Amino acid sequence: MKISISSVKLTTKGAVVEYATSTTPDNGQVFHRNLKANIHAPLHNDFTEALNSVKAIFVDYHGFKAAESDGIKMTGITMSGKVIDDSDMRTVVLKASKVAKNDSTVGMVTGRIILDSDVFGFEAELSKKLDVIINEADLYVGGKSAQYSIPVEAQGEKSPVDEEKPKKKKIVIKIDKGSISASA
Repeated sequence: MKISISSVKLTTKGAVVEYATSTTPDNGQVFHRNLKANIHAPLHNDFTEALNSVKAIFVDYHGFKAAESDGIKMTGITMSGKVIDDSDMRTVVLKASKVAKNDSTVGMVTGRIILDSDVFGFEAELSKKLDVIINEADLYVGGKSAQYSIPVEAQGEKSPVDEEKPKKKKIVIKIDKGSISASA
């Protein structure tokens, strides 16, 4: 099974990782599923350090001065595309927040950064850091218990990673003597 991370977002309780899986059973058909993993546990330092490692790039993108970058907290990334041979065809959007003078939290994002270009001069560095973030997110999604800061199994609790499957509604339409009714 292949896992493709598309989004990483920090939350107050942990993180949310959105990803897609591809499987090819014996009959040769490829099945794709979009899933979301909610991580309800303290995050491992490697995970948060990987996400925070792109803060300097975020600050550089926006042209903030050193004093303006105080208090900026990286909150997530969204990416699309893939690496094909030696070409990094991925694009990424960095997300952050900062507490304003009136104590309200302000969300900030970059525009879509194309990693196969050299527009800003930091694309190659961002690509390497993105690989680390994806690897750390993969460890959570794959259920590697070593990635969790607190050993959950020792506490007798269920895994802190809950998968949310997209919900499907079934609609039944009945046609009877000229009248149509639908129910979900």
